[in-house]
Amino acid sequence: MLGRPSNIAYINGIKTVKNSNSSVATAKKKDSYDIVLKAKKQGTTKVTYKTKYGTGTLNVKVIKPKFDIKLSESVNGDLLITVKNNNKDVFNYVKFTITYKN
Repeated sequence: MLGRPSNIAYINGIKTVKNSNSSVATAKKKDSYDIVLKAKKQGTTKVTYKTKYGTGTLNVKVIKPKFDIKLSESVNGDLLITVKNNNKDVFNYVKFTITYKN
């Protein structure tokens, strides 16, 4: 989750959102139905939100992803990228950047 904003909640009637540890992640109200989290660094934080129906909390744990990435050339000369997830967690989205040099 590091660096990429994620809509993590669909809650009706959100009025306010507060975060206990903004150095780990930011939490913002997108509209009256969504809370958007953006991870900054590894750690934990507690997000408290108020709705017209009451108050709720989300306990958020940000982890540093552990991946093994191998680059190899296939038989026909194409670049093959192999990514192995060494985490106990499952990620919906992973983004990496490749820089080609001579």
